[in-house]
Amino acid sequence: MPYHRLLPLTPLPAHPVAALRAHATALEGFVRSTRPALLHAATNHLNGRVAHEVARRTGLAFAYEVRGFLEDSWLARHGDQPGAPATDNYLRTREVETWVMHQADLVTTLGDAMRVEIIDRGVNPDRVVVVPNGVDSRFLDSDDDGSVVRARLGIRPDEFTVGLISTFFDHEGIPTLIEAVSLLARDGLPMRLLLVGDGPQRESLERQIASSGVASTALLPGWVPFDEIPSWYAALDVFCVPRIRSRVTELVSPLKPIEAMAMRRPLLASDVGGLREVIEPSGGGLLVAPDDPEAWANALREAHSDEGARRRWGDSGHAWVARHRTWTAVAEIDRAAYERLGAT
Repeated sequence: MPYHRLLPLTPLPAHPVAALRAHATALEGFVRSTRPALLHAATNHLNGRVAHEVARRTGLAFAYEVRGFLEDSWLARHGDQPGAPATDNYLRTREVETWVMHQADLVTTLGDAMRVEIIDRGVNPDRVVVVPNGVDSRFLDSDDDGSVVRARLGIRPDEFTVGLISTFFDHEGIPTLIEAVSLLARDGLPMRLLLVGDGPQRESLERQIASSGVASTALLPGWVPFDEIPSWYAALDVFCVPRIRSRVTELVSPLKPIEAMAMRRPLLASDVGGLREVIEPSGGGLLVAPDDPEAWANALREAHSDEGARRRWGDSGHAWVARHRTWTAVAEIDRAAYERLGAT
């Protein structure tokens, strides 16, 4: 797929409406020279508004891909502030995102809960199509056993290792996983904890690890190169998604569990809507009560003790992804939706 970059736009007007028009004018020239069948913009609304304006000028169909709800992602990071859902920032962002959805000839989104939310905002159900997260075949076809990464980190082959790959935001619920591993260590069942990634919660996670007695078994290597990601999945015996219960986690289905299942990693995932949509049909793991370290400790204990269950979860998840969540399968849903618009 060819990539074309129109930036930098100089000089870019300071006024946001003028800046939007400048972006639209730059894109319009490119669109008229390349003559695409339609314009497909992904969230957020800045992309959507530019694409909508160019579609209006050129007569092309406009598709808007809702990968998340911007205002709810903001709320997940600021929800402890009194009255956050009633702030101008939250309400205005929700309003303009919804406006873009209404302008689109086609709205695609990642899961059923997200589709229901979009329809509840008044968008015609016939124009809202679920196009879920998909994975590159390199995850499905990988025979990496994680031994190189484990050796690099000093993890012995016999050490049971759990963890995740994520951006360290509050709604990821990583403190729950740390506390669960700490509870098991105090009960005489130590595990290695591998938290791959970085983000605004990193310092507080490091403090929690230091105070909870698992500093000697926990590893936070930071971000790793993209082409090494399969090896880091393979280094884990269990992939964990301990998201808190919040509006954003009830609605949005993340990509990382799909990649982990493609790598035959068994999953433990919080019982929230965005993860339930993946775990229940795939059989790729267990759903665990969110925000409950004891429940997570029990689930980790079960996964540790039952190698057969881990293998069944891994195989089931891998087969489901191979059938339903490859880039090829997902692209076919997009193609069928485009055909309905007369754009192929």
